[in-house]
Amino acid sequence: HHHQDLNRLLDGWRRPDTVIVNEPWWTPTAKLADIVLPATTTLERNDIGHSSRDRFLVAMNQIVTPQFQSKNDFDIFRGLAQRLDIEAAFTEGRDEDAWLRHLYDQAREGAGPLANRMPDFDAFWEEGILELEAPEKPHVVYEAFRTDPAANPLPTPSGKFEIFSETIAGFGYDDCPGHPVWREPAEWLGGAAAKTWPLHLISNQPKHKLHSQLDFVGPSRAAKQDGREP
Repeated sequence: HHHQDLNRLLDGWRRPDTVIVNEPWWTPTAKLADIVLPATTTLERNDIGHSSRDRFLVAMNQIVTPQFQSKNDFDIFRGLAQRLDIEAAFTEGRDEDAWLRHLYDQAREGAGPLANRMPDFDAFWEEGILELEAPEKPHVVYEAFRTDPAANPLPTPSGKFEIFSETIAGFGYDDCPGHPVWREPAEWLGGAAAKTWPLHLISNQPKHKLHSQLDFVGPSRAAKQDGREP
């Protein structure tokens, strides 16, 4: 992991007039926000779980009621939209359950020949999990473009791979030309400053947590010294 200059980060963080964060956890980001909108965890709301590399679609049934004042993300932004008089445009007439049904039905409609193997939403929700059929051959990145570049252009101005970008070059940035370039870092072991300060700090991944996830629970807190990672 690369750690930025935290003092510089804090300086930049303090520049906006108001910082609003929606978070389920009391993270350093939340602590530095002016307003925190407490969001529910995956255990406190209904959702659908899936990954592009996963063959399973999971009905994530709510297990416990939202704790304290927490709300799911949809209700948080619906409340904000209501205060801005745009609630109808935001919700499109759907609540949380209706949106889950709508998104599932969209996926079912777009499944092509596999659609008949996907049950309706109620059956899926009751079963709790749906195993999707594995593709006959693995996904090959840019296969369609390679097969027929004219019919399957890439999302670039030219429709092709661009080693040089006229768009980026047109910005006129001194530190970001329109093509790949190596620039010497401000600090690195090959720099002149390394002759005076030869030590290079590399921090390890904490043993008891992943990033800030579940940082507040017992195992993570017990491993700290004065509330900090050792």
